[in-house]
This record gives sequence, C-alpha cells and structure tokens, in this order.
Amino acid sequence: LEMAGLVPAAIQVLEKTRADAYHWVRTRMETEAFKNGESDYFFARGPSAEKGELAAGPMKVDPAIAETYEKMKEAEIYEYGQVEKTLAKVVGMSIKLAELYKSDYIQDDKKAEEALEFAVQLSLGEVQRRHQAKLPIGGGNWMTLTEIGTALSELGQHYASQGKLDLSLPLYLRAFDLINANEGGTPSCKQVTLMYNISACIGNPALDGVSPTSDPGVSRAEAIEATRKWAQGAIERAGKVEPSEESVECDYSCAAAKVMLGQLAVFHNKPEEALKYYYEGKDIYDRIEALSDAEDVSRLIKDLEKKKK
Repeated sequence: LEMAGLVPAAIQVLEKTRADAYHWVRTRMETEAFKNGESDYFFARGPSAEKGELAAGPMKVDPAIAETYEKMKEAEIYEYGQVEKTLAKVVGMSIKLAELYKSDYIQDDKKAEEALEFAVQLSLGEVQRRHQAKLPIGGGNWMTLTEIGTALSELGQHYASQGKLDLSLPLYLRAFDLINANEGGTPSCKQVTLMYNISACIGNPALDGVSPTSDPGVSRAEAIEATRKWAQGAIERAGKVEPSEESVECDYSCAAAKVMLGQLAVFHNKPEEALKYYYEGKDIYDRIEALSDAEDVSRLIKDLEKKKK
C-alpha cells in the first residue's frame, strides 16, 4: 500500500495490526510467570521438592503424564518466545507508523510523536521488566540493544527537529550507551551519528548563550568543553568503523562534527583553527555530494575570512 502511494490505507492496516498484536501481548504479559521472567512459565520453575522422605528418591511418574507435561512445557516456552517476538514487532510497527505520519503524504507530527513515544515507553518498560527478572536486557526473541537504542534515537531526532533539545539529549545519551555496549570494539555509524547529535544538543544552545542542559549546575564553559569532546569523539570513532554502505552516514556526521569544532574555535577566537575545520568539513560534504551543507560551510568560511581582514 505504501509503495502504491496509498499511505492513509497503509497506516490504517498497520494501526489495526499493531492494536491487535499489542492486545494479544498484554493478555499474555499479565501472568505472574511472565512478569517474573520465567521463560517456561510454571512448569520448569515449579516449587522445589519438599524436604523429608519425599525428596529421598526419584518419584515414579506415569510415562503418559510425563509426556503430557513435556508437551505443555514446550508449548509454554514457545508462547513466551512468541510474546517477546510480537512485542518487538509492536515496537517496530510504531516506529514505521511514525515514519508514515511524518511523510509528505500525511505530515502529522503529533501522531508521529505519539507513535515514537509509545515505542520508547514499550521498549523501556520491557527493559525494566527484564532487569528486575535478571534476564538479558536485549537479544533472543526480544530486541537487541542496538534496536532499543535506535528506537530512543528516533524519538530524540523527532524532538531535535522541533527544537526540543532538552528532551533529545537524554534519549541520545541512553541510546549511545545501549548501542556502544552492544557493538563493543566494532562500532557502527550509529555511534558516530549519536556522538555528533549529542555534541550538537549540548553545543548549539551553549554557543547561543542558552542554558545547555536541564542541569542548572552545568556552566557554559563546561558545556562547550563537553561539546568539543563529543565532536572529537565522533571523528575518532568514525575511523574505527569498517567501510560499508553506511559509510556516507559516517562521513556526514564526521563533516558535521568538524564544522562544530570550527564553531567552537571561533568561540575561542581561534580563526585559523576554525578555518581548518571548516575546510575539512566542506571537503567531506563535497565528496558525498551534500551540496546544501557544503554551501552553508562556504558561507561560514567567507564570513570568517572577511572578519580576519
């Protein structure tokens, strides 16, 4: 439906599918066994044998009863896995709905925000349940840490597009922690992009003289320094990413980080350093054919060179 340009119909189908799937998940998740993280529900984690004579030797069990028991246990394990899998799909559908609501066909930012917030709340709620039940936070039939981080990042980007940087920053930070933990020593471009986004969330308000974070204890100088570290970190992390089809994303974030470092150099009255970063950023933008961004940097270079004269 989406490929045919019938976006409203695509949304209708996906909303119905998500509602039905979420209703089914909720009915299963209300059991105490699921809340406690018992992947095989009551059967494999039943009460331990009582102390005393009954525990002295193995009990004789009718083979037919034992077979029925095993089948019931297998069915419960299967259903638990399906609940986790479906829950992950509900999160994915919510992110897709946000994309459709934000598309040129619909342009409903409010609905998109609601869908993204639902995805994040669902993800974090499951993370908390798994933590309390001492289960792995990500993986298996459930989402990976990178997928959870991506959901948080999507909402962060939505808030950033609306200028709500105070809401974006904690989402970006949490997303980076999750993705960094999942990827270990082989980072992807997602980390590079998040590190730049974090630097921009802190740096843009700080450069404008606005309170950079929700923490009143953070000074402007501290925010500027934090911005520099995150931007520099994005550039360094990009050097560790293995070449792939996503390399353009890395290059773009790298260029943006260099421009940010240039702006910080201007703030510290270091025009030569600023020009160096600006030219490096522009070269990358030119190479990846990000023409509008290259033009923006060209204007920064022109303005700075005029001031030098």
